Amino acid sequence: MQFLRQVNILESTNEGVGLILTDVTMNFLAQSFHGDELDCATAAANPGASRFDLYYKIERDGAPVLRARTGMACFDYQRQRVCRMTDQIRDNLPWSSFDEPRDEPTVKPT
Repeated sequence: MQFLRQVNILESTNEGVGLILTDVTMNFLAQSFHGDELDCATAAANPGASRFDLYYKIERDGAPVLRARTGMACFDYQRQRVCRMTDQIRDNLPWSSFDEPRDEPTVKPT
């Protein structure tokens, strides 16, 4: 959600269209512990007419800790169905051509 807010996309109202989570894949690659400083990055990829993916990577000292992907769909909550992606969403997301986020944009934990 923090990533989406940073690129001016709301979960519930983007020209009347909301977002809904369709699926999640997470690969835990190493342990992390409370107090660890972790580097986090998020990128959008695979845009379709109504769907896209968000990819996440979390690292500690350059070593991978987690790789994840969430499938997102544009959703008309009033009609309760998937709908076309708005220009606002398509234009505001920083699209990546890779299935793993690049170094930018980086979302720092708050």
